[in-house]
Amino acid sequence: MKFFRNSVISVICFLLLISASNAADLSISNFAQTEVDSFGKQVGFLVARRQYRGANPLGVIGFDLGLEVTAVKLDDKSLWTKLDSTWSTPSYLALPVVHVKKGLPFNIDVGLRGGLAPNTGLSLMGGEISYSPLAGNIAMPAVNLFLAYSVLNGGKNFDVNSTSFGASISKGLGIVTPYAGLSLDRSKLSVKDLPLLQGVTKSGLRQFIGLRLNMLILSLCAEANFGEMQSYGLSLDIGI
Repeated sequence: MKFFRNSVISVICFLLLISASNAADLSISNFAQTEVDSFGKQVGFLVARRQYRGANPLGVIGFDLGLEVTAVKLDDKSLWTKLDSTWSTPSYLALPVVHVKKGLPFNIDVGLRGGLAPNTGLSLMGGEISYSPLAGNIAMPAVNLFLAYSVLNGGKNFDVNSTSFGASISKGLGIVTPYAGLSLDRSKLSVKDLPLLQGVTKSGLRQFIGLRLNMLILSLCAEANFGEMQSYGLSLDIGI
């Protein structure tokens, strides 16, 4: 428990640090409204909650601390170049995120996450709660329901928030746990100090599949997400 407490404190300090240090240099002031709409879709998909584990609950003494890196395939790279003309936009935009999750009684888990998008000044903070009506056993799969909220800060004249609600299912097979799920995501891009541009709200269904390899207290997970866009990622975790 001391390790988990120190982990939570470290993650909270990390969240406060990235919140205070982002540069707020990226601007959408030269966007047309159609470009704002497209950009809102892309960043909304980027910040949405990712699973990176099976549907089984952590348990009362369980915790999970990890680093996940999600790469989103960009539909329109030119939008990101307009944000900063000096930035060479790749085909995929990577978002490294630190997460910590803790098991509670009654098959409930809670978690915090935070990260920085390299070379953008954009920072992510979020939290989630999940409940497993089926914890899973040798014969039965685990089923999980989740609700998550994330905020993307760092834009000079825009902010983004995302809400995700969904379900997943998994089945442990020895040291590997395949899983799959659905998430209903609702993202909102808010425009600041640009009266000629309007904010954008997007809703969409996202499917995800993944495979987690469990090695004592370490685990490695690969996940793919599909919806209006695509993302692929890896997560390395320590926990019990």
